[in-house]
Amino acid sequence: MKGNKLFKKIDRFIGIPIVFLLGILTNLWAFFFRPSSKPLSSGDNVLVVKLSALGDTFILLPVFKALKEKIGPTGKILMIATPINQAALKDFPYMDDVLLLDFGKLAKSPKALWDFLKKLRDFKAIFALDFDQWLRVSPLLCFLSGAASRYGFKTPGQHRHFLYQKIVTNEKNRHEFEQFASIAGLAGIDRSRIDHFNGFLKKENLYPTDSLQRSPSAETLIHIHPGCGESGWQRAWPENYYVELIKKLKSNPDIQIQMTGMGTYEENLVHQIIQESGQKIADFSGKLEIEQLSDLLKKSDLVICGNTGIMHLAVGLGCSLIAPHGPTNPAKWGPLPSSQPNGNIVSVLSATIACSPCLNLGFEYGCDARPCMESIPVEKVYQECVRLLGRTGKLKHEKIQ
Repeated sequence: MKGNKLFKKIDRFIGIPIVFLLGILTNLWAFFFRPSSKPLSSGDNVLVVKLSALGDTFILLPVFKALKEKIGPTGKILMIATPINQAALKDFPYMDDVLLLDFGKLAKSPKALWDFLKKLRDFKAIFALDFDQWLRVSPLLCFLSGAASRYGFKTPGQHRHFLYQKIVTNEKNRHEFEQFASIAGLAGIDRSRIDHFNGFLKKENLYPTDSLQRSPSAETLIHIHPGCGESGWQRAWPENYYVELIKKLKSNPDIQIQMTGMGTYEENLVHQIIQESGQKIADFSGKLEIEQLSDLLKKSDLVICGNTGIMHLAVGLGCSLIAPHGPTNPAKWGPLPSSQPNGNIVSVLSATIACSPCLNLGFEYGCDARPCMESIPVEKVYQECVRLLGRTGKLKHEKIQ
């Protein structure tokens, strides 16, 4: 937590003036020498930058596929990622290499920083596409790569767009997936060539495994991921609400429930909910590999979670989903609905208070509590479970008391 806060301060108070000054110099250079600009073509090397977060990276994968198909086997894609989101790229066939940016290691080792910058320059990127929305270090990395064509977001108030030749304005009510597609469009990618994200991970058979067996006695299996990380607790539905929901669902003996939580904070949250519910629940909280987590989601009939990376993973795997939303705007960050009439069912339950949603960047919460999430009643989520399970044929309405 302290490291993240320090990084944000450095990114703001040092990154802004550096980006601004370098932007002036590069724009003057472009004005006098007018470098040629060409669309992306076969054989080009493309640098893509996304330093956070895991869910954003999941929904970027169809964009990366379209980029790779455009440049062909002779062109290469290098992504700068961090330990936060690198798991999304595991065995991804349309990414040639990943350059890991670990701020802790680079700060301690000048050689590690030199090796990082050398690999970045040696890649010889022609295009650099920045998919971060507020960080200033991302346009700096694009600049340091030496790429002649640099494209990224202009986010109001963030002063990060000065190093780009072309920009996409970061809009409040436009979904990230469409905005990411627009960044690729600046490089000449036809929007129609980018696959819809809903079910994309399943279609591409990403993160395959079959190590976790579903109980043959489970007529209906519901997966609950209650946490949104310690720093995102305001996005999470309250734990006592989950306890009440579980009790209502478990009144039907045919319903089985499994739960996951990543990291110590979420593990403790899961343990607390299970203990207070007094119900028999399969506890898979702990350190799970991306393949194991995907397997759990795919075997479930319904997933319930807040706005977190697990939500986007479930959508990409084609799972039916209920996602309570409060401070986060579902129009921008919510789960993408299925593009197919008979696809999986995605249900967003939004808060009912006037100040919700309050987030535009992703971290500037309007208060230190979560009245928005508390405004979503248990009964509403429960009835949505009944509706979705009945609609998919996984459970008949009359079976739930």
